Amino acid sequence: MQLWNKGTDINREILAFTVGDDHLLDLKLVPYDCVASKAHARMLGKIGVLTQEEAAKLCACLDGISALAKQGRFTIAPEEEDCHTAIENHLVRECGEAGKRIHTARSRNDQVLTALRLYEKDAIAQAIGLIQALAARLRKKADAHKDAPMPGYTHMRKAMPTTAGTWLSSFADALADDAELLAIVGVIVDKSPLGTGPGFGVPVFAIEREMTAREMGFARVQENPVYAQLSRGKLEAMLLSGLVQVMLTLNRLASDLALFSMQGYAGDEGAALRGRRDRDGVPLDHGAGDGGNRDRRGAMRRSDDAGTVRDRGGVPAREGAGGGVQGRVQDCGREALAHRGGKSARVDASRSVD
Repeated sequence: MQLWNKGTDINREILAFTVGDDHLLDLKLVPYDCVASKAHARMLGKIGVLTQEEAAKLCACLDGISALAKQGRFTIAPEEEDCHTAIENHLVRECGEAGKRIHTARSRNDQVLTALRLYEKDAIAQAIGLIQALAARLRKKADAHKDAPMPGYTHMRKAMPTTAGTWLSSFADALADDAELLAIVGVIVDKSPLGTGPGFGVPVFAIEREMTAREMGFARVQENPVYAQLSRGKLEAMLLSGLVQVMLTLNRLASDLALFSMQGYAGDEGAALRGRRDRDGVPLDHGAGDGGNRDRRGAMRRSDDAGTVRDRGGVPAREGAGGGVQGRVQDCGREALAHRGGKSARVDASRSVD
């Protein structure tokens, strides 16, 4: 029977809808609830609610539960619904009355919230580590291809020449901001709610909240008990918002990679991100093709045997346009003016495009 059930029959469909797979999802919280319960047991031993022997036995039993959970051998029965009830039932079986008294000076409200915050602290640290590792890899690739030219795009059209290094490092910079945002959320999360009770504190016992906060590795306590409960969902929303920014960055990178992998997307002049790809699957270089000669940094210039600079389709470039990147800058300027509002496309080829 459920911990909260007072003997009343509950509609099975309602129970399935409200509880669902909570008993399976809560397995992730088992190690964190054990950490919080150990800190609480030691504190109860210090203030005399538990004997030192009882506190030590409870902590040893909680370590055993954590080990079982790590091995996948700790289970939560559907009728227990969550890890907190399952852990308490296990403690009562192994430690007797001490397993019941561990809940002294603690509400299910602050118990659940504490386990969640410990889980979130770990999840944020892991996410930041992964983000920083990806940013570092992108910076390494950007440095390796800092001079590889490619056309810059705006509104899915060629705009100004840029480099593969600039493109790659843009995502590294974005990920650095994303990691910084998550770190700020981590600072807010890093407060212990244990000892706030059901939302109005624990006035009966002289609990030591700073002690339990240190035991669990929190930077400080969450002082106001009312706000501790009001923060449920609020801090989680902050965390999800930070993760959304990471997903936005990754979505933009993935979208670019998908577009640049399309045959002919970069045009006949061959953008720096078309053609040969490095071992990570990211196109970063361009080889010879189309019967013409392309230099290793190629993709923006085409020359014939005599070295004449040619425009798209093999047509010799207009005089004064020049070759290489400067010529392509001017060509981009001519294209932009040619498509602007249907006006005259006449452009003075002798003028540079800034």
